[in-house]
Amino acid sequence: MSNDFVNWYSTKNVKSRLYWAFEGIAFDIRNNAFWHADWGKKPDSLAKQIHIAGLFYKLIPIYSHRFLPASPCDNETYSTIYSPNMQ
Repeated sequence: MSNDFVNWYSTKNVKSRLYWAFEGIAFDIRNNAFWHADWGKKPDSLAKQIHIAGLFYKLIPIYSHRFLPASPCDNETYSTIYSPNMQ
């Protein structure tokens, strides 16, 4: 199996993939003032901003930088994640 696929038998591997994707979002919150409108009013505290983003961040890692939303949605295709830039 390719190393780009998530090893579901390895908790460490799954957590690593989840951390990698969320860290991209947190990076843009810290460095680029990123804030998604669906998250509500942007708090002044950087720690609160990252905490709130984490409440909305629910993805299932599939392959490399491809994820599925954890909740059903109209468009159930995979998402390519690079920071908060979803293609």
